Amino acid sequence: MVKADFESQFYSLFGTDYELASKKLGKSPRQIRRYIETGRVCGTVRILTDIMYRGYLPNSNGWNDAYIDKDGVMHSPYGKVTSGDLAYVHNYKWVAQRTTEQLKTARKRISELEQLSNSDEIQDALLDIVAKLARKAC
Repeated sequence: MVKADFESQFYSLFGTDYELASKKLGKSPRQIRRYIETGRVCGTVRILTDIMYRGYLPNSNGWNDAYIDKDGVMHSPYGKVTSGDLAYVHNYKWVAQRTTEQLKTARKRISELEQLSNSDEIQDALLDIVAKLARKAC
């Protein structure tokens, strides 16, 4: 992380409230100002600021470009995700699985019905029934 990244993250988190920053980062307000002015930041403060800025998400693998803003919305390269979305993920998965099962069952039933409608026995039986009904009607 370069100096500009630290500064932008710091100001995004704390603004100019050096007292709050000193409590969160474990350094004196004077030391925090010195970090900002000189751009020479101790590694621990730099890493902690990055972790806090990203919303405590890991900085590895697929999480590199994700962060959680102050409103609790997670931003990723794929879009925004709210806590409500995460709460209903299991429901979305269940509905998708259930719908897939219903679709497979419907396809199987359709193929069975197509086989029955193409069967000569069924057609002959239906013709016999129609013939009997026609004889009774006369």
